[in-house]
Amino acid sequence: MEKGIIMYLPCLPTRGIICYPNNEMALDVGRQKSINAIDISSHYEKSYIALVSQIKPEVNTPSFDDMYKYGTVCEVISVKRNSDKSLRILIKGLEKREGKLLYVN
Repeated sequence: MEKGIIMYLPCLPTRGIICYPNNEMALDVGRQKSINAIDISSHYEKSYIALVSQIKPEVNTPSFDDMYKYGTVCEVISVKRNSDKSLRILIKGLEKREGKLLYVN
């Protein structure tokens, strides 16, 4: 990823989970807006999302004010659709970015 480029990425709000650059992790995705974000990102050659942690995990439909200031740009490596319509994704953290440049939900 090039520095200084403004990116518009689908945002995946997380509840108490942080992905650091160069880390890989599996996540279960169940909220419809989050599933939509993964679906949008999969339309491109390289699939990227903005992973931003929520300040209050109990909020079900977080807004920009409910998120921390910084998030991580992540590459979506794989997506598995479960029978209950949720997703299991494997992501790799690429770099930290300020949240206002990331949030587009």
